[in-house]
Amino acid sequence: MNKSNDVGNTCQGRKILGVIGGMGPMATALFYRMLVSETKAVCDQEHLHVIIDGDSTIPDRTWAIESQHTEVLCGSLKKSAHRLIRAGAELLVMPCNTAHVVYNEVVENLPVPFLNIVTETRKELALSGCTRPCLLATRGTLRSGLYQEALSDMNVLLPSEEETCEVHTAIEYIKGARIEEARSILTEVVISLVAKGADGVVFGCTDIPLALEGEHISVPVFDTTRILARASVRECGAHLREYSVEGKA
Repeated sequence: MNKSNDVGNTCQGRKILGVIGGMGPMATALFYRMLVSETKAVCDQEHLHVIIDGDSTIPDRTWAIESQHTEVLCGSLKKSAHRLIRAGAELLVMPCNTAHVVYNEVVENLPVPFLNIVTETRKELALSGCTRPCLLATRGTLRSGLYQEALSDMNVLLPSEEETCEVHTAIEYIKGARIEEARSILTEVVISLVAKGADGVVFGCTDIPLALEGEHISVPVFDTTRILARASVRECGAHLREYSVEGKA
């Protein structure tokens, strides 16, 4: 039997994934790496067809929220979405939590489905049995109430104002490739929140795993980058890599 024909038949019906990227560039690269690692594939052709619009000129999301200029952010995201659709994307994702503050406006009248990172994270939390998750996120995400609204029926533990500023600074350090400094700050905040009773940690910014991926954390981690990557693989029709109880493939 011709293997190339088998692969071609397997890939039929898969959606082409469009990624609104550049928020930030390293987080977009990490999202693509996770797309690949979360796909159960034995050859190149079994991976997804992915189109990435890595537009790093998209306005700063926290700035847009705090200055009340979200319409500027929304306009940039809409342009990216339409570029991807013109290029052939059949499903869209946006691996940036803070940008989802304008998700409803961006998806309005789009002709293709658009996964929501907050919604997908809520699904994971609901299945986990976690009752007191804490949230690490940008200042903009926290002040927008994005996750507080989505997780209103959960006893979410938010960082203090001082911790919020520390986390936001760490995220800026990550964007500037100051990874070790960011890791030190984030680790201390996680330790503090776990000591206050958190039984899970939500990485509510897709830059955070660049500093904390692979670090030992004493409670379950809900990495929104990986959650969105797995949802994308599933919704595009590829095979998800499965894990045992110990978390090994």
